[in-house]
Amino acid sequence: MIQKQELIQLIENYSINDTNKALTLLFLTKYDDFWSKKNTVGQITCACWVVNKERTKALMTHHKKLDRWLQLGGHLEAEDNTIVDSCIRELKEESGLNRFDLLSNDILDMDVHKIPTSKKGVFEHFHFDIRMLFEADENESIQFDKSESNNVKWMTFGDILTLENESITRMVGKSRK
Repeated sequence: MIQKQELIQLIENYSINDTNKALTLLFLTKYDDFWSKKNTVGQITCACWVVNKERTKALMTHHKKLDRWLQLGGHLEAEDNTIVDSCIRELKEESGLNRFDLLSNDILDMDVHKIPTSKKGVFEHFHFDIRMLFEADENESIQFDKSESNNVKWMTFGDILTLENESITRMVGKSRK
């Protein structure tokens, strides 16, 4: 399981001091079950911002439950030792990709967002999303789980910007640097 103190240190090292960082640290220091879906306030989650070698595209998933385009990612699992382990597991599960590189051990972005009440009886809660930067070959075959995603595909940064999602727009800007 991801060690709470190691995660706190990773977040404290994140270079941007904003509300997302402050809220995530507050949540993390308050709850020992920060990763568990049993925590009704929320969970620390991971996300993979996967770009192509030219930094012109990112791998996006059309999330089935939320019915919108997002970066890959999901919940932490008990067997994950680090946030990077969680990202790698989610990246493989959601895309079928096997060849990719983590471009930095530092956090690319953080975002706190509300998850609405679901039809399955999961009440509204928050995701405290920690996002890491990866690179992959856009020509590798994508195999995705149709129970979680309507589609997984490479999208140009221009197309991603038309989604008008402020947190995703932030990652486009950060990955161009």
